[in-house]
Amino acid sequence: MSVLKLGELIKKKQITSEELTGIFLKRLRRYNPVLESVVSYTEDLAYQQAKEADKLLSQGVHLGPLHGIPYGLKDIISVPLYKTTWGSTTFKNQVLNIEAWVYKRLKSAGAVLVAKLVTGSLAYDDIWFGGGTRNPWNIEEFSTGSSAGPAACTSAGMIPFAIGSETAGSITYPASQCGVTALRPTFGSVGRTGVMSLSESLDKLGPFCRNAADCAVILDVIRGKDPDDLSSRDIPFGDPFSVDITKLTVGYLDDADMEVVHVLESKGVKVVPFKLNYTVDSVQGILNFTMDVDMLAHFDEWQQSGKDDDYEAQDQWPVELRRARVVSAVDYLQVCFLLSNYWLIL
Repeated sequence: MSVLKLGELIKKKQITSEELTGIFLKRLRRYNPVLESVVSYTEDLAYQQAKEADKLLSQGVHLGPLHGIPYGLKDIISVPLYKTTWGSTTFKNQVLNIEAWVYKRLKSAGAVLVAKLVTGSLAYDDIWFGGGTRNPWNIEEFSTGSSAGPAACTSAGMIPFAIGSETAGSITYPASQCGVTALRPTFGSVGRTGVMSLSESLDKLGPFCRNAADCAVILDVIRGKDPDDLSSRDIPFGDPFSVDITKLTVGYLDDADMEVVHVLESKGVKVVPFKLNYTVDSVQGILNFTMDVDMLAHFDEWQQSGKDDDYEAQDQWPVELRRARVVSAVDYLQVCFLLSNYWLIL
């Protein structure tokens, strides 16, 4: 059931937030041993927030479509009194008593946090200190991408929605792999205070849901200017449900899924073939170069102290960071100049 439908049930008092929270906590505990998608349960906090949501509703106060709705956060997003492990053996007991901006926004909307969800170690891929997060549609496969927990939990119906993050593919890849709808917003749409950073110029936060309408509602709640994140800004959103799609023109690439193109055409959208003036691999190479150097700046002490020897996937970040250490300032700036040419796609 969608977030919007669950929200209507709560608003009409056909179910309480406390009851709904109990249902999803049971689902999380039932399926997590198979999927390995939850780092920690926030059960005490969840019931506290659910009871508060029910109390407000009994007083005639309804905070909006997320009032009383359970959800999960990728475990790079800090919540006071609970571990924020970054998926890493080094930080698995870390508690950051900071309220992340996105958590504040959801709390003010009446949403109920039920779990911190798996992130790939240091927000890279789907390998973390507890193993590898499985794909609910085929548990012989992994979820891929560092937002593995949000994707798997939402796909399996363990939670109505979740918040994940992306630096270079960690929302889009696991969403595609796990068959859920996710939204990777434009850079700067959602504040990142209280969130582990890989790259200040690339990091983004976005929702994982079971349909596009839910994504729109959640983005509307979490977007906006974060006073402690200078890259964030208020972006006009409007009413996504009143858009006349017949006035849209959508470009499609040679390798596009033509079934999607035909659906758009059938709804009156004008679709036109489109060719990129660059290759995906060339842009990905630029992004990876920038991301590696940026990450080294954040985790320099971690690497130099030898803690990267404990990293869960030795053929990934440790190798990349050692290579990044020999990059010159000139090379880095030249790549930044190249990156500016592709800013609109970020």
